[in-house]
Amino acid sequence: MTNLKSIILFGAAVLLISSCASSYKNISPNSLNYGTTNSDSEVSLAYQTNVLSSSGNRKLAKKESRSYVKVVAVRIKNNSDETVIFGQDVALKSGGTSLSTLTPQQISSEIKQNSASYLLFLLLTPMTLEVGNDDTGEIDSYNIGYAVGPGLALLNMGIAAGANSSFRAELETYNMMNRKIGPGETVYGLVGLSNFSFGNIELVDIRD
Repeated sequence: MTNLKSIILFGAAVLLISSCASSYKNISPNSLNYGTTNSDSEVSLAYQTNVLSSSGNRKLAKKESRSYVKVVAVRIKNNSDETVIFGQDVALKSGGTSLSTLTPQQISSEIKQNSASYLLFLLLTPMTLEVGNDDTGEIDSYNIGYAVGPGLALLNMGIAAGANSSFRAELETYNMMNRKIGPGETVYGLVGLSNFSFGNIELVDIRD
């Protein structure tokens, strides 16, 4: 029974450790390589999808693939002689359908690491370390789980919370909602698109 318990705990440890929290790696949309579209229009758009995956944020990319929200990096250049406002003067479309642009709060509420899930590390609390004495034949047992279980739980919850906070901060830094783009100015941003299936994206003038 003791051996079975040890095997179960060891299996649980391997499974949990393989699913540890990950720190956030910045997307940095201003440093990406873009393919250009709408290059002849007054306000040109270039964009890149799958930015969470390509920046190494594997856990967030998995959350993205299971959600209705997609994060897209954009580069917008205003070639006109007047200021335009993203979301008021120009907006995104795909296949002739207007795309719903989400706020950083909406994006981060849908795509995030689940900090509470790392409480499962507490399952390791009963783990023991048995050390045998070759001279006496006695076996000493140490309950290392009291340190390992809570320690890993707190560590991973902290990493996950920090990653979520960093992701939210970058979304706010590169938020495009109501962003003013002056004449001749080029801006970089991150947008969250709802119900977007990775078709071609266009930037269109929505002014009357």
